[in-house]
Amino acid sequence: VDKLMATAKHELADRLSSEPAALASERDYRMLFQRHPQPMWLYDVDTLAFLNVNDAAVARYGYSRDEFLAMTIKDLGPPEDVPKLLELIGTPLPPFDKTGPWRHLLKDGSTVQVLVTSHAVTFGDHDARFVLAEDVTESTRLELELHQSQARSESNAELSRAKDEMVSTVSHELRTPLASIVGFAELMLTRAVTPEQRKEYLRVILQEGRRLTGLINDFLDLRRIDDGPQSMRFAAADISALIKRAVDLIGEGSDAPIQVRLPDD
Repeated sequence: VDKLMATAKHELADRLSSEPAALASERDYRMLFQRHPQPMWLYDVDTLAFLNVNDAAVARYGYSRDEFLAMTIKDLGPPEDVPKLLELIGTPLPPFDKTGPWRHLLKDGSTVQVLVTSHAVTFGDHDARFVLAEDVTESTRLELELHQSQARSESNAELSRAKDEMVSTVSHELRTPLASIVGFAELMLTRAVTPEQRKEYLRVILQEGRRLTGLINDFLDLRRIDDGPQSMRFAAADISALIKRAVDLIGEGSDAPIQVRLPDD
């Protein structure tokens, strides 16, 4: 009997000494929950009703504590996001889970993006989940701006390459009409030519001068590319004449002349 009494007395003493520690631990936990800078809450996994919220959730979302406790977690998201939420929680969640980003509605109607970290707990007689909502609205915005900046940079790089290729092509193409103009002008100045030859040389010089003007205009258009999209001007063109002109330029002096057959219309 004495041994039994001694054992009971020892267990009672241990329990009395452990109760203050348990109360202190619970008090510290509640203080950590209420004063944590990130929004936190507990919700019932069966009814989805809020069981408790901390001060940061009240401050960030704009609802009073009583308003939160009259809501469910479905009320935090836009109506179109509710089916996705119900699908997620319709299957047993792991003890620890992290999902998102989710869109949450504040009381003033604005929307924030949050990552939701949760784990299973028992709160009184409720099967519950403890949730921490990390606001990633600003980081998401900055990430989007970074992607847009990278896209602009890639677009500008591609545009710069196109401009360089165009400048190289135009520079090369400028030499051909210049060579023709200089060559025929030099022939007219240094050699005796018949009136027919003079007329032909002048025709070529005029033709190449117009071609050179077109190339220069194309080159100048490059300066307008940086100003954004350009308006297009459409006009009727004589395709047959353009083809014949191209053939004349390419086939000039060729041993195998190019034959062209074009419809009358």
